[in-house]
Amino acid sequence: MKKTIALIDCSIPINSRNQKIINSIKENFPNSDIHVITWNREGLSLAKESNLHVYNHIAAYADAKAKVLGMFGFKKFIKATLNEIHADIIIASHWSNLILVVGTKQKDQTIIYENLDIPTGGFLVRKISQIAEKWALRKVDLIIHASRFFKALYSDSIPQIVLENKPAFTTNFSNEKIKHPLRISFIGSIRYKEILTNLVEAVKNDKRYQLYFHGSGEDLNYMRSYCSNIKNVFFTGKYLYENVTQLYHNSDVVWAAYPNKDFNVVYAISNKFHESLYVGIPCIYSDQTKLAELVKEKNIGFVVNPYDISSIKNLFSNIYDGTVNMEEIKENMKKFHEKETTWETDFQKLKSYLE
Repeated sequence: MKKTIALIDCSIPINSRNQKIINSIKENFPNSDIHVITWNREGLSLAKESNLHVYNHIAAYADAKAKVLGMFGFKKFIKATLNEIHADIIIASHWSNLILVVGTKQKDQTIIYENLDIPTGGFLVRKISQIAEKWALRKVDLIIHASRFFKALYSDSIPQIVLENKPAFTTNFSNEKIKHPLRISFIGSIRYKEILTNLVEAVKNDKRYQLYFHGSGEDLNYMRSYCSNIKNVFFTGKYLYENVTQLYHNSDVVWAAYPNKDFNVVYAISNKFHESLYVGIPCIYSDQTKLAELVKEKNIGFVVNPYDISSIKNLFSNIYDGTVNMEEIKENMKKFHEKETTWETDFQKLKSYLE
């Protein structure tokens, strides 16, 4: 039976994980009718597409107040669009979109909550967000968790599956020994400058290290300026994701430490974690997180306090000097990866809810 599926996002372009879900639905259900409902918050000029429904209202991504005010109009737009396309299945991506959608649910409609990030922020903001999310969960038929660590935070009364953003590229495991100077890379969206400046301070003008920033992002210009007089820090700019494996292979270790004071970071799982397992290049993660606990238990990477420059320095020195057994870590990564499922395998758990 042909199904009409609506995915609710709130950005342009829609995030890469959601595009991946859409592609998998199309592959597994070629007769399905897939619509995307999203919010053009920056007033971008867009080509008209039949199954792309765009709410046009300016609300800068850095302006939380503008987003909250704009959500009332976005909610009306979602409701009107869902009534127009007669969706059988609604995939609400992110808890903020879920609370906009649940009031529109009609009889025989299925609502799937794609749990990208758990509610976070200051204590009061987080508690209010958690209450709103819990209220919305009453009408949810399935939760898709983007992290294996999210599941423990939700009631088993609602069906749940884990669909982490595992890469689609082929395993290409590196057994190379570390180079001198040690090649340290950041690969991805350049943000959280309070952490990245600590990384820079730990290696700046030290001839034992070369630090590469691959990518763009909201803090790129700030970091370029910050590093303008530092000789061993390099910026390569935006890259094509199809080239990401080469960026890993040009590295000895990859920085994947995020602000662990953020409640979501404590439970989230980094895309870099999965990428590193496919390429055999270990990452450095923030301590006091669930991912750090796993990495330490399995010895499949490195853990550091991202706010402590001396700890970061000590870690790099130990890697450079060979104090840590890099070969053992890589072998553990390989064994761990062999037992992990793939995106395609995990997606099969979703199929019964889309049929």
